[in-house]
Amino acid sequence: MTQGWFGRACERLVGYEPAGRWRLYRRAPQAGGGRGLPEQIPVPPDEWRSWKKSQSPDRLSHEQIVTFAQRFVSDHPRHRLTPAYQRFIRKAPLAKRVEEGLAGRAWEDAEEALREILTLDGTDDRARLLLALVQQNQGKLDDAETIYREVAPRMETEADYHAFRGGYFELREQPEEARAAYQRAQAIQPDHGLALERLAAMGEMVEIYLGDLDHPQKAYLTVAAYEKVILEGWDGAEQSEAFYLERSSFHLRNGQPALALRAAERAAELGGGKETHAAGCRALVALERYDDAAAALAHLQAAAPEDEETFSCLGHLLWFRGEREGAVEWVHRAIEANPNRVENLHLFLHPEFPRPRRDALACLRDLLRKHPQSWAVKSVTAALLMAKGEWSEGIALATQAAELGASEDVLVELTGRLGREGLHRDVVGLIDAAGGWRRFRGGNALLRSNLASSLHQVGDTETARELWGSVAGDESAHPEVRLRAREALAAVSRAR
Repeated sequence: MTQGWFGRACERLVGYEPAGRWRLYRRAPQAGGGRGLPEQIPVPPDEWRSWKKSQSPDRLSHEQIVTFAQRFVSDHPRHRLTPAYQRFIRKAPLAKRVEEGLAGRAWEDAEEALREILTLDGTDDRARLLLALVQQNQGKLDDAETIYREVAPRMETEADYHAFRGGYFELREQPEEARAAYQRAQAIQPDHGLALERLAAMGEMVEIYLGDLDHPQKAYLTVAAYEKVILEGWDGAEQSEAFYLERSSFHLRNGQPALALRAAERAAELGGGKETHAAGCRALVALERYDDAAAALAHLQAAAPEDEETFSCLGHLLWFRGEREGAVEWVHRAIEANPNRVENLHLFLHPEFPRPRRDALACLRDLLRKHPQSWAVKSVTAALLMAKGEWSEGIALATQAAELGASEDVLVELTGRLGREGLHRDVVGLIDAAGGWRRFRGGNALLRSNLASSLHQVGDTETARELWGSVAGDESAHPEVRLRAREALAAVSRAR
């Protein structure tokens, strides 16, 4: 039985179809698509009568809609939508299992629940789409592709379809197709979280925060818009060469080479020493502007022909330009001149880099014997050992790296790795070896946050509170780090 002319007319005029005293609201495609909801959501009179103008059924929780559907079925057992609501009610506990499985990355559990849903309702394309997502996360890419082709005629208007396909293309190592899929998802639903996050990870968007810490709001800007904001900020105050060199390094580490280059260019306008030539060369290499990078390198070679910066930049330029045999000598010379430049070690450990021994750990041990005072070699070796599960030796080397002056970026990585493993006493020991927590009170906010979490776990709650407080009040820190610190402080206060 289809919707009658009266119901259709009412829906066009007032936005809902009446069913006795009930109202049947047609859900917005994006609002309900992610939850496998029925096309029309039943709302009882005791609910809609209290609504304000801004309220809509799209704001109802899944649990509320299940409850309303149960009541509607009881009140209207012969309504044309009752069979659909009955299926929705039977699927509800399974949908909860799917949600929990996806959140916990328990792919097999999620798949089992999805197959049960499809047994109950073979027309549930949302469940079928989620099954494709689960299968691709299990490495079953061909099975996922089969489902995507099957549901495409009915799901191509859904943002999730394209966002999930973006993940599939990433797993297939097809970045252009992935980027196009995420962009299609965002075109359908501009605030689609997954699509925006992945576009940001691929360098197409930049995540920012609006408002203040009490009312944070995550937003995304195109790269062009973000760059404009940053440049306007630089224009707003007089800056030093050192400031722009630090910004160039920061933006290069964060995958924003265009801004890294602009910062290097501004540094050159204020000075023009070897550091600015090197910063410009590294940014140009990252932008794949190899001829321009070679020109910047020529200035660097003229200014400092025997400097480790020159060796490093030359090695990286040759490597990424495809002249890999020629790059090897210069990377080795750069490491010999300065074994504490981590990016040279990472290139040395590249799987295609010609090394005396293919085993990366064996090569690092060779470097340790040649450079026993290098904190970078020790920290990279420590991270590799920890990744292999060899924690004892890894922690010992990490501690030695800290004693030798490991950079804050390296300490962030090592304390994060140890903290995730629950080795909180080792985190505290690492920072003690680096000079103690007071040394970092005004340093990297994420490092302070990592240390505070471990100090709290080992019972030094007062020091943890002080560090969390310093992070929460640090306006230069990332809002998410500050919010986590504030939440930790609140939890500690509630526990007192």
